[in-house]
Amino acid sequence: MSAYPHEGHQPHEPGSPSTATSRRGRRSSPRSPACLWISTGEASAHLGISRKTLFRLKKGGILKQQRHWARKNPASPSSDLLWHVQRCEMALGRL
Repeated sequence: MSAYPHEGHQPHEPGSPSTATSRRGRRSSPRSPACLWISTGEASAHLGISRKTLFRLKKGGILKQQRHWARKNPASPSSDLLWHVQRCEMALGRL
């Protein structure tokens, strides 16, 4: 019997890059937690929706402040927004 319960499983070697394939077949690269917060343009492209739709979801309360989006500069009400992609996908039922 193999030391690994799943046949064909190879251990991840430290220092080697790892990539995973999502359920939709897209390759994702490893991300640090800071990379999960991305700009509005990047978020709309990643989610496959327009910027306008993204802001409608925000205004409608589907995407909530501090959970799904945050201001880049919290002291400025007109600051650019950052979006947490994984949480947005979960809110839209995509994960």
